[in-house]
Amino acid sequence: MPEIVIVGAGPAGLAAAVSASSHGAEVVLLDDNGTTGGQIWRGGYGRQPWFRRLQQSSVHVVTGARVVSGDAHSLLVETEESSFALPYRKLILATGAREWFLP
Repeated sequence: MPEIVIVGAGPAGLAAAVSASSHGAEVVLLDDNGTTGGQIWRGGYGRQPWFRRLQQSSVHVVTGARVVSGDAHSLLVETEESSFALPYRKLILATGAREWFLP
C-alpha cells in the first residue's frame, strides 16, 4: 500500500510527489491526461526541473487514470485497460484549476 496517493500531475502534484518521495515516502501519482504537467506544463519534459526530478525519483506515475470513486482509505481508479482499487494512507488532491476568461 502506497503511503501517499496524489491525484493530479500538474505543477502542484509534481512538486508534492517529488518532495514526499525525497523524504522516503512511497508515492503514486495519478493523472487523467496522457502525460504529466497539467494544463500549464502540458508534457513539457526538459523545460522544467520538476520533470527531471520526477524521473530521478521513485514515484510511480499512472497517466490516463481517472478516479471514479473512493472512501476513507481507497480509491477506485479506471484506465483504458482496467479498473482497480488503490489503497492509501494519505491522499493529496492536486487537481488544478481552470481559468475562465470573460469578455
